[in-house]
Amino acid sequence: MSHTFTLSEVVNVRGQEIVQDKDQLYGVVILLNANTGVVENANKVKVERYSGIKSAKALSEAVKTAYYDLTGREIISPEGICISRTVYSDGTVKVKKIKAPVK
Repeated sequence: MSHTFTLSEVVNVRGQEIVQDKDQLYGVVILLNANTGVVENANKVKVERYSGIKSAKALSEAVKTAYYDLTGREIISPEGICISRTVYSDGTVKVKKIKAPVK
């Protein structure tokens, strides 16, 4: 899906332009898990003045995921309420609380 518009179309309810500094304009993409509502990934890209989005970083791959109980001890597999810590190939780390089925 795509949509095209000019910056002059981005206005408030009074019809005034709301983009103040067009050289500092970024687009944001958020990927949500439809089942859980959890943000799975997000990216911010600079919008170039005349050519649209210049470039977007490729999504990084998960390298390692570890799970921890609520006392901070590492566990083999998620069970009940616990913490997951995922390290990605670009070095970023994502930590989230999860509720896994109890075995």
